Amino acid sequence: MDILAKLTKSLPQGQIEKVALGTHWIAAVVQTDAGRACGLASTPTKSFLPSEEQRAHVAGLVGKNAIPTLATMHQSDDLLQRGIALAIINALLPKMDADNALSINASDAIIQRGQGKHVALVGHFPFVPELREKVGRLSVLELNPRPGDLPASEAPNIIPNADILAVTSMAFVNKTMGSLLSLCRPETYVVVIGPSTPLSPLLFEMGANMLCGAIIEDVDAVVESVLAGNGFRQIKKKGVRLVSLTANR
Repeated sequence: MDILAKLTKSLPQGQIEKVALGTHWIAAVVQTDAGRACGLASTPTKSFLPSEEQRAHVAGLVGKNAIPTLATMHQSDDLLQRGIALAIINALLPKMDADNALSINASDAIIQRGQGKHVALVGHFPFVPELREKVGRLSVLELNPRPGDLPASEAPNIIPNADILAVTSMAFVNKTMGSLLSLCRPETYVVVIGPSTPLSPLLFEMGANMLCGAIIEDVDAVVESVLAGNGFRQIKKKGVRLVSLTANR
């Protein structure tokens, strides 16, 4: 079963209030018995320009019951549909565990664990230069490799030899998370990173050891910033807290 489908089965009921499509981020706002909440997911391309048809589609999601809507969306192979589904999932996830999470960002968590070790990083993040200096060995796997990166197709050759695997949460969207986790040795420490990361204990059962994600603390300000086409640094200043959850094992 697709990981997004498994996550959906664990979620409470809720109603979709808004889906905002920005140049870099998707924000979903839901209403549940626990109140109003927002979740983020990255857009399918780095400089995404939603069409009128796509904008009309997300407008049509307003007022719908979130769970049956998700059941249809996460079956899609369309990356935008799966990105929207991930944002809705992040909005629906209960915040009890997240409120007690560690206030440590992904780069610091990887550096703490990665000194003298081989780190495989799936996705090119801004902190790659810092990691190269501070971990034993860094292998960056990327669909669109930059200088110093390896193509994503090298994952079967790299991940089985890594001590730490750090995976972009967008692997949930492109359906590669399951295959990436299957390449790990049992002792590999797995970190899922990015504001799109679902802060769900279910991911620990699937092989993750640490989840580095985000909690939206000012829903309206963050939605406005997403719609303005801002990058994550600007959106974070509007009311996003970066947190990490660890498995009890």
